[in-house]
Parts: sequence; structure tokens; C-alpha cells
Amino acid sequence: MADVDETVLDEAGHEGESMSPVDLVALVEHHSGETPGVDRETLAAYANALEARGDYDFDADRFLDRVDDRVIDTESWSGMEQFYALGDGRISKYPAEWHDRLGGSTDAAAYVRVITDRAPDFAEFTDREGVAPAVAKDDLIDVIEVVGGVDRETAAGAIERARDDGRVGEYADQHPQTGVYATDRGDR
Repeated sequence: MADVDETVLDEAGHEGESMSPVDLVALVEHHSGETPGVDRETLAAYANALEARGDYDFDADRFLDRVDDRVIDTESWSGMEQFYALGDGRISKYPAEWHDRLGGSTDAAAYVRVITDRAPDFAEFTDREGVAPAVAKDDLIDVIEVVGGVDRETAAGAIERARDDGRVGEYADQHPQTGVYATDRGDR
């Protein structure tokens, strides 16, 4: 049986029923080691532990069935509500292509370029003439965190460093979902 990280259980228990299956898989994936994605055995261990804790009404079998029903076998982005098969029985919130191109990296500009090129429906892009396509900042942090294998603070710091050195920009909106764009793409 796979080991479970109590911090993951605590966070999932704190979020409770508001945590979607996609977000729970991403949380487990982030804490499941150096290999991209998460395997079914590890997901089952976390699901069973969450059910046993009883922090909220969590049904492990129902969760695992919902995950299984949403696994797709495609290399590229196909939407947010499914899981991507990575091979060797592992799944991810993000497609294999992103893990292959960006895995282990914290280059925020590279993430923005790959996402805007390969997944124009990923997040709240700006689609106005003369404005560079952007990725919502919180969504970008999540992708860097999971695909890059770093904590949230490091992912946010990577965006700040890329902004400070001029490789990415942020639209003037102060909301956490402000758009982050690659400065080498279009007018700002």
C-alpha cells in the first residue's frame, strides 16, 4: 500500500466537499514523488484514508469511479474536467505533452508559451486584437506547481522573477486571476 502524506489529507479535509476530483488528484499528484502523475494505487490509498478520517462525507469508491470515468488517452490538452493518461498507469491533471516539454522546469515564460500555443481554451485568455494571449495567474501557478514539481511559493516566485527580468508581463488587473503573458508575443 502506498504511503499517504498527512499534509495532503489535512488540506483535503480542510477543503472538504468543495474540492473537486480534479483538484484532489492534482494535490495528490503534487505530493506523490518525482515521477509525473499519480498511480491508481496511490490515489486509492489517499481516497481510503480520507474516507476513514471522516472529516466530511467522502466516498472512496465513488471518487475512484469518477476519476476512472474521466481518464482520457491523449498527449495534448483536451480540457479541464478530465485526467490525462501518462503511461505506466499514471494519470495527471495535465497532459503528457506538458510534462514532456516542461517537467521539472520553473520557466514561467516557457509555460505561458506552451499553454497559449497548445491549449487556447485552458484559462481566461485575452482574445483581443493587439493584446498578447495570457494565462490566469493562479492557473499558471498551479501548472508550474504540479508539472514543475515545486511548492506554490516557488511557482509564484518563478512568475515574479520572469516578470522582473522582462520575460513575462501581467495585465494591470490586481485580481489573482490577472493574465500573465509572454512579452515576446504580440503587443501589450
